[in-house]
Amino acid sequence: MVTFKQYLESVTKPKGNYLSINVDASLVLPGFIAPKTGTEVPLNKQHVTLIYSEKSNIDPDHLLTKIQSEFPNEIAAKVYEFACFDALPKDGERDENKSTLVVKLKSDMLEKIHARLKQLGCRHSYDQYSAHVSLFYAVDRDECHRLVKTLNRTVKLPSDARLSGYTSERIIDDWSEKL
Repeated sequence: MVTFKQYLESVTKPKGNYLSINVDASLVLPGFIAPKTGTEVPLNKQHVTLIYSEKSNIDPDHLLTKIQSEFPNEIAAKVYEFACFDALPKDGERDENKSTLVVKLKSDMLEKIHARLKQLGCRHSYDQYSAHVSLFYAVDRDECHRLVKTLNRTVKLPSDARLSGYTSERIIDDWSEKL
């Protein structure tokens, strides 16, 4: 049973907004070496976050309709670099042992969509927007950093990425644990 306090919190607490666009086809990264640790993001779950707005409470359907009506359904982006994003657990302190292996993307259109979402009332929860596709979660941090150096030397970049299929929803806690 939910207490009155829990009910009030559920009604008044911002639920957050999360918008993304799917990777249309698997990324072609000749020479890619997978890490020995971590959890691979399945090809059908690869996406680019457009905004992660913890403190907003905007109707997801409204945001989706706006983005779909104002921007192309398909977007081209350039994969230009591998990177490690060190893990941030819920309490805000970095987990010194884990990283996410990502590829960074360049796309003026992704930047424009992100800016438009901010105009519509979303506020990105991170300091800067960095368009990327997560490839593996919970990779041993040292392994990830070593692997990124190797991949950036050996994989021929830039490479093309095709994106399509917008998603707009409330923030889902522990998304990566549900892969």
